[in-house]
Amino acid sequence: MQKKVILKKNISDLSSFYQIMLETAPIKKEAVTRILKSENVYEDSILYLEDILQSLYDIEDSYESKAFFVSYDKTINLEFSYEIEELKRDILYLREGEDALIDYLKSYHQDFDAVVEKGVELFKDKIFSSFISDRDGTTNNYCARYNSSIQSIYNAVFLSYFFKNRVNHPIFITSAPLENTGILDVSVLPDYTVIYSASKGRRFIDLECVEHRYPVDTQKRAKMHELNEKIMEFLKEPAYKKFTLIGSGLQFKFGQTTIARQNIDKSIDPEESFTFLEEIKSLAYEIDPKQESFRIEDTGLDIEIILTIIDENGQIKDFDKGDGVKFLNDRLNLGLSKGQHMVCGDTSSDVPMLETVLCYNKDVSAIYVTKKKEFADRIDNLCSHKKSKALIVSEPDMLICILRSLGKILNFR
Repeated sequence: MQKKVILKKNISDLSSFYQIMLETAPIKKEAVTRILKSENVYEDSILYLEDILQSLYDIEDSYESKAFFVSYDKTINLEFSYEIEELKRDILYLREGEDALIDYLKSYHQDFDAVVEKGVELFKDKIFSSFISDRDGTTNNYCARYNSSIQSIYNAVFLSYFFKNRVNHPIFITSAPLENTGILDVSVLPDYTVIYSASKGRRFIDLECVEHRYPVDTQKRAKMHELNEKIMEFLKEPAYKKFTLIGSGLQFKFGQTTIARQNIDKSIDPEESFTFLEEIKSLAYEIDPKQESFRIEDTGLDIEIILTIIDENGQIKDFDKGDGVKFLNDRLNLGLSKGQHMVCGDTSSDVPMLETVLCYNKDVSAIYVTKKKEFADRIDNLCSHKKSKALIVSEPDMLICILRSLGKILNFR
């Protein structure tokens, strides 16, 4: 493979930064595939990643207060902790091996060893019919920008060990879209490894690469299309371009639209962010004044516009990840009422996944990533009520290393 030369001056604005980060995905995916085949990773691939890491260091050194260009005359303050940290880890992993990376993670996180050992002990005797998990903040360290949240090589390898030896139906359920800078674009797992379910489960690709879509009312779909057209026209204004480039950006999903109004760096003035929220709400209410076709959820960072569905009681409700689990179970015959299952998440939007699986089966294992006691207690209470097992960890790295260890204990296949 011929080495690609990264010219650091080419990373001149946020769009070019995203493009270069996305271009690392196929390089990483090839590396993962070679590692899983016990083949050496190409030296040029490692040098390529080292070039990009140095480019990011140069950007941080070049711009005062980490200001980064949105366009020729507009800047916002950003930091690159995810992109830099994950590249550092991948290079350590590729240069010095798995043990060196694990030692690094031990030094990086307090109580790392104890938490991983507890998780392995808790789940070491289980083989899972299904593994149902969120991605960002759960199995993947959280990134301030979805467009550059490319999965790490070591992360994909560790998950692959677990999926191969412990799981029949590995599933990611994410709020992100499937493609066009969706979960397929930022993931580097080998093909046919995992079921990617996007838009909270409304749309997914199975292990045979067959696409499935949740049925959507024609009139509601037409209203969502009309709203999306208005939003795109609205965002053509120069003052609003930055909202398409920060955080989650602008994502048109199946049955849902997401627009960032802030990022974790707090790059946008709070008053401007709130005004933007109100303007988007106004556009939505023009089309659906009674809020029968879609609802708006404000996370503080993102504006989520979600098509509604009718529940079993005939009531209008938002589509959540629990509804996505039901759809997957029906389409793929997951058999949630039988066998053993694991559910993982990190926020309240991931709780419906666990609640839904618990409705089918009492033998459920849960690993949730949080530092919030109230949220941890909520997960513990759900699982103790159904006599299932729950583990709370503080970092995605701990979850990933628990899964890695479980995947390497014994070869069940």
